[in-house]
Amino acid sequence: MRRRAVTTPESLPDGVAAKDVRFYSEGVECHGKIFAPKNFSAASNTPAVALAPDWGETAASIEKYAAHFASRGLVAMVIDYRGWGKSGGFVQTAAEVKTDDRLRFSQMTTRVRIRRKRVIPREQVLDIRNALYYLQAERAVDRARIAVWGAGMAGGHVVVIAAADARVKAA
Repeated sequence: MRRRAVTTPESLPDGVAAKDVRFYSEGVECHGKIFAPKNFSAASNTPAVALAPDWGETAASIEKYAAHFASRGLVAMVIDYRGWGKSGGFVQTAAEVKTDDRLRFSQMTTRVRIRRKRVIPREQVLDIRNALYYLQAERAVDRARIAVWGAGMAGGHVVVIAAADARVKAA
């Protein structure tokens, strides 16, 4: 496994600021981090890029690329997929749930568990697309100039998103 280089405020390039953000993907809270130029303000109209990590990696593994994009004047957002890093996981029932129609008005409980570290490409593509919605809602981001970037196998996710999502102007 690759060594993770977590970006701290001291290690950011000059003129770059970072902030942690949370967004929801299919009802699960996901973690992201936005890197922006220091002159980024509500009045600016800045292009943006969403960065997706390789399979089995987290946002920390690609923060250096986001910081580089931000030093060049772009707003860059790295994400953790559902079930990875600081993001929430997949809820799965741990016991059988009875579906008898006679019980439709009763209260039922079941044990659940949170599944983590699952590589599900279809779900990861949805996570990236939901991150794009969050990124477009960020103040001062030019909604007409949105890009996606993927490391390793996430490059395939980027191709799928760029082909199917009209919001994406570059990949």
